[in-house]
Amino acid sequence: MTISKKVADILWAVAERYLASLPEEERNQILSRAANNCARSTTEQTTSSTNS
Repeated sequence: MTISKKVADILWAVAERYLASLPEEERNQILSRAANNCARSTTEQTTSSTNS
C-alpha cells in the first residue's frame, strides 16, 4: 500500500501527540512492543527472502 508523504506526516504527528499524552510507563510499553514487532518483522522478511 502506498500513502502520500503528507498523509504519512499527519499520521506520524498524531502518533507522537498520542504517545506524549500517555504516562511514561505506558508509553514505554507501547514503544517496546513496537520495537519487538519491528525486529520480528525484519527477521521474517529475511527468512522468507532466503527461502525464495
